[in-house]
Amino acid sequence: MATITRLEARAKLLNKLCGFKGFKYVRLKNGKLKSSGSGFTIGQAYGGARLEFMSKSGGTRDVSPRLSKSKLDEYIGGMLSGIEYFKNRVKYK
Repeated sequence: MATITRLEARAKLLNKLCGFKGFKYVRLKNGKLKSSGSGFTIGQAYGGARLEFMSKSGGTRDVSPRLSKSKLDEYIGGMLSGIEYFKNRVKYK
């Protein structure tokens, strides 16, 4: 059974494999929050979850459709497998 904790850990692994340092929010002097990096994150709403990509400007872009947690776990697993295959099989000259 996939949990949000597992999905977030897999999103963190995706960030590592793709070279993103992840992100966190910092509070500006005017009190607003701003993203200080970019990377993959898990978004949740209406009983479903999806993989999102957050840019440095703070906007998010959907990477996956909204799915059940177990289906999203499979979706991310497929992405991780593809990245691992590519990194291990393709050699650049």
